[in-house]
Amino acid sequence: MSMFKDLIEAMMWFYSCGKEKKEEHKEDIQGEAPERKNNLIYSFEYDDDYIYSAFLTQYKIDLNDINYLHWWKFRAMMNGLNSDLQLVKIMGYRSIEITGDMSKSEKQFYSKMKKIYALPDLRTEEEKEADFANSFSM
Repeated sequence: MSMFKDLIEAMMWFYSCGKEKKEEHKEDIQGEAPERKNNLIYSFEYDDDYIYSAFLTQYKIDLNDINYLHWWKFRAMMNGLNSDLQLVKIMGYRSIEITGDMSKSEKQFYSKMKKIYALPDLRTEEEKEADFANSFSM
């Protein structure tokens, strides 16, 4: 079992670009189930066209033609994308919290954008029910 744990930790280290785990992720590795929410702001599967376009526009890199791009460089480039790119705008729509401080038109606009650009909810029915039940216990 230790070899499997070591393998998972090595994969997570690589995925996080060699950066130390944040406190919230340490519990994941120790077996505690963190509260799971569908709060992703991008998906490599569903946003592939936007990612491709963003890299081509900003970096002049055609991701279909490139032979090799290290994962850590790719992640750094993703983090450095300009705010005027469609992918970054979409990520902003997905992540914005609609608050009472916003005007009615802002609330309507962001609600509409959240629906248009929503990622599919890939949670199981059990996870959805648990999240729903947990939303009442605060």
